[in-house]
Amino acid sequence: MKCIIFTNNSKKCDELQAILVDQSIHVMRYKEVVGHEIDVVEDGVTFEENALKKVRALSHLKDDIKLADDSGIEVDCLDGNPGIYSARYGGEDLTDQERCGYLLNQIKDKSNRKAQFRCVIAMIFPDGTEQVTEGVVKGTLTQDIRGNSGFGYDPLFIPDGYDQTFAELGPEIKYQISHRGQALAKASHHIKTFCSTLNH
Repeated sequence: MKCIIFTNNSKKCDELQAILVDQSIHVMRYKEVVGHEIDVVEDGVTFEENALKKVRALSHLKDDIKLADDSGIEVDCLDGNPGIYSARYGGEDLTDQERCGYLLNQIKDKSNRKAQFRCVIAMIFPDGTEQVTEGVVKGTLTQDIRGNSGFGYDPLFIPDGYDQTFAELGPEIKYQISHRGQALAKASHHIKTFCSTLNH
């Protein structure tokens, strides 16, 4: 069976494939299956709405498990922003480094630097059932950009219990504690449960 992910990011596929290593499931990016870009307007007001919009764009792939995620950073002193706008915060054309700089500039005078990453994963199974899972990791924002691994806001975010940013901790530790890792682990539980019902 295939699990089709609504993403162009091969790292997301690799993460889920690693979790499902004991299942006979092949994780693929959607473009490998449909052969073209699918344009989804992410105009939902929550991560869950956007994840569901993306996964429902694959609902014509009847025989496969479909999966999409939406994630971002929520900063306490910005009333939970940028949230669903994380990927385009400060403007569509900024690089990750410029976006990190923009966020730091927004909070430069703030003493409360608490923040959290949130990831919501939406799935549709071949029987039409929809499932949604969520992962959250809490932490603090730095005063400067630190570390070279990861992407997005990883160089700014120190998860609770650590003294290095996600970009300094590296992918193995980040994956064990990250919002996406948590949401993927819950999603994989639903996938394994579904597969076990097929096998009985």
